Amino acid sequence: GGHDAFVARLSNSLNTLYASTLIGGSDYDIGSALALDQYGYVMVAGRTRSADFPVTAGSYDTTYNGDYDGFVLRLAPELNALYNSTYIGGSGPDYLYTLAVDAQQKIIVAGYTLSENYPVTEGAFSTSKKAGYEVFISKLNSSLSILEASTFFGGSGDDRLRSMIVDSSRNVYLTGWTKSANLPTTIGAFDRSYNGNWDVFVAKFSPNLGVLFASTYIGGTADDLGYGVTLDSAGNVYVTGYTQSNAFPIADPDKAYDKS
Repeated sequence: GGHDAFVARLSNSLNTLYASTLIGGSDYDIGSALALDQYGYVMVAGRTRSADFPVTAGSYDTTYNGDYDGFVLRLAPELNALYNSTYIGGSGPDYLYTLAVDAQQKIIVAGYTLSENYPVTEGAFSTSKKAGYEVFISKLNSSLSILEASTFFGGSGDDRLRSMIVDSSRNVYLTGWTKSANLPTTIGAFDRSYNGNWDVFVAKFSPNLGVLFASTYIGGTADDLGYGVTLDSAGNVYVTGYTQSNAFPIADPDKAYDKS
């Protein structure tokens, strides 16, 4: 097809290609995230337009749903066997950008979608899409056969996700950017007011994706986009991205490396 996803394994000195494989069907297939589980299996996620993308019997969804679908798969550490593979998506474009494996070997994926019928689950934080592109977070079991939890997250404008991390208690942290003036935020958050154009958002969900523990905007009056999120040993959340806002919030200008 036009593009195939690939996975490659190199030595730690980068002088030897130990294994490499293509994955795809007859159309566009793009890998966007990967992680290793505790047994060394390689979990890969991305998006595809291939109705013949290689999926496995007994997986959550073996039927191509239309436009771009998300895919999630599990490969052997040697990249010589495809153990599990599934589509995940609705009838519109579904852009799956990030993947994590939690302490119970559950597979969490996230991205954004235009699909009104993207699969969500009972008890999720939000089971109805509001408008435009909207963020989704989905959790599958380790064999990719059951969708255990899935939720929308967004407001009345476009919402885009780019990065996710899961902590040791299996809470899910997200960042991206939004044009929603009514994106769900939480009491006591750093900034509950939309600042204009694209704003960064940072959000924290419960392991079952049913509770939004914390959510905040970060930004100024111009475009602010969140591209990466991680945690330190104390559980503090770091985010990074880029801004065009002269008034991007600086916590302590006298101590900031560069405040202008």
